[in-house]
Amino acid sequence: MERTCQKVDSVYMTIPNPKNTLILCDNYGQAGAINYYSKKGIRAVTFNADYINWFDFETKYYHLIRIKNAWEKENEWTETSPYFENACIADSITNKYAREYGTTIFSFMNAKIDINERIKKR
Repeated sequence: MERTCQKVDSVYMTIPNPKNTLILCDNYGQAGAINYYSKKGIRAVTFNADYINWFDFETKYYHLIRIKNAWEKENEWTETSPYFENACIADSITNKYAREYGTTIFSFMNAKIDINERIKKR
């Protein structure tokens, strides 16, 4: 998981206004690992467990880094990319021996919607 965190840190540093970027994970294991291993002070969140209480609605988010399990890659692209001006698969876990093999890191930039309101509705 440490390698995933390094990749998320790298993607985070390419985004303008990184403090206005929400890092949203599929599960608490991903979020916890990113929060622990991040060298950039990233605070990842998820809808799992008590992380639901960690969302910071005081920050206005313009960008989203989304960490998704491999089998949900296509759904995430279809569901989320229309809400942003720019979307790309920024990286993925390619080590076939890694437990998180295939996990995809999406970068969604310049939101066309209010991300906070969208998260609150979910």
